Formats: sequence, C-alpha cells, structure tokens
Amino acid sequence: MSEFMSCDTGLAEISYRGLMQHSGVGSQATIAAALQHFEQMRFLQVIRNRAVSPLRRVNQYYFTLDDPEFQAIAANTFQQQRAEIELQKQLRSEEREARCQNKVPV
Repeated sequence: MSEFMSCDTGLAEISYRGLMQHSGVGSQATIAAALQHFEQMRFLQVIRNRAVSPLRRVNQYYFTLDDPEFQAIAANTFQQQRAEIELQKQLRSEEREARCQNKVPV
C-alpha cells in the first residue's frame, strides 16, 4: 500500500480490487477483514469516501505507526512474546536437566 502513498499527505488511495491484485488475495472479504484488523490495532486509519457521482470513489488509507495506542499494543505484544520465549527456554532447560539426572552411567 505504501507504493500508492502520496508524499505530500501520506495518504494511500487504492481500491479493493487494487489491494487484491497487489497482495495476491482473491477475496474482498479477506481484504475487508485485514483492513478491519489493522484499524482495530490502530495501525491504519481508513478514510471512507462515499460516491456522489456515477463514478465510485475509493477509500484512502493512512498508516498511524506513531499512534500511542498502536505503540502500546506493539510494546505489550513484544513483552508477552519475550516472556513466553523465556518460559519456553526455562522449561527446555529443566527437561534437559531431568534427562541428564535420569541417565544410568555405563
């Protein structure tokens, strides 16, 4: 989507069909679900343009990486993943230690 971003405004203007074509996704429902998910994460702001003429207007998209809520979500997710990784390391270490203690010397 960044390919379609205006240098002046930071807005990307692209249709669902364009998003499907450039992403390789074949379903409008999948595109809609992804956009909705990004909006909920506060990663993307969608400016919905309603058609007032026979030609249909497309939505505009703005990446909001500097949004405090997005940054909080990202930081929280990072901390959770780090904690899970450390727990997995600890469990593997304990399993390895238990196996070594149960070995019978030959």
